[in-house]
Amino acid sequence: MPSALVVATNNENKVYEIRNILDTRQLDLRHLAQYPEIPSPPETGSTFVANALQKSLFACNYLNLPCCADDSGITVSALGDEPGIHSARYSGENATDEANNELLLENMESMSNRRAFFSCALALAVPETHMQKTTWRNAYSDEWSRLSDQDVYIWTAETTVFGYLLREPQGTWGFGYDPLFYYDPAGMTFAEMSTDTKNEVSHRGMALRLFAEQLK
Repeated sequence: MPSALVVATNNENKVYEIRNILDTRQLDLRHLAQYPEIPSPPETGSTFVANALQKSLFACNYLNLPCCADDSGITVSALGDEPGIHSARYSGENATDEANNELLLENMESMSNRRAFFSCALALAVPETHMQKTTWRNAYSDEWSRLSDQDVYIWTAETTVFGYLLREPQGTWGFGYDPLFYYDPAGMTFAEMSTDTKNEVSHRGMALRLFAEQLK
């Protein structure tokens, strides 16, 4: 029977990307929409890694199952590193991708420095009862860490991709800020890339490939 792994998100786009990147044949991949009784995980950290850990640990402790979570967003130096960890709710608590993009374009209207980067922090929390006695390594600190007060093992990684912001959206694929983020090596925005191409170069794709090495 495949091993259960819960993705601590209700974002179907993220689950879709994870399924495309990971070899899920040996995984019973689930997500929070399948557990409507679970409250939304907290996201009160000051970094992407802290938020990813919060979400994965919250779901892990609630379900007593291995749980992974990502926290990702776009950072613009000309805006004092905004939106950063507030990327998903940049235009308000009930923000949409369109509203976030419109606000970012408005705030960048007079800016000549349009450099930006996408970050993705990925965290995996595994109950001690689910750990195999093998040598697992952490791509972030080269080892697994044990939270002794919770009997949970954690693994984290963070990856970054650099580009710059266009003055208007281009492309209809992807989600979030993809239509504005121009990736120079490919000569296009993330929203103009095919799914396979984006997964090869994106921040989440890189983090998930590190994760896949752990799942082996």
